[in-house]
Amino acid sequence: MGYMPSRRVREEGGYEGETAMRFSATHPGPRAATLEEPIVAQVHSLERTLRVKAPQVDPIHA
Repeated sequence: MGYMPSRRVREEGGYEGETAMRFSATHPGPRAATLEEPIVAQVHSLERTLRVKAPQVDPIHA
């Protein structure tokens, strides 16, 4: 997937926000400005799922 600049970085412009992706062989262009939101939402969803499934460990007695 490669580097995914945040909306803030894209708006600031410069190398990271505008041109860094042009050097990627698999995704040689800028991505949609709205791409950050669904990625962050999915990460939060996965984190909630893992938190529910993770065993509860007492850090003091571990």
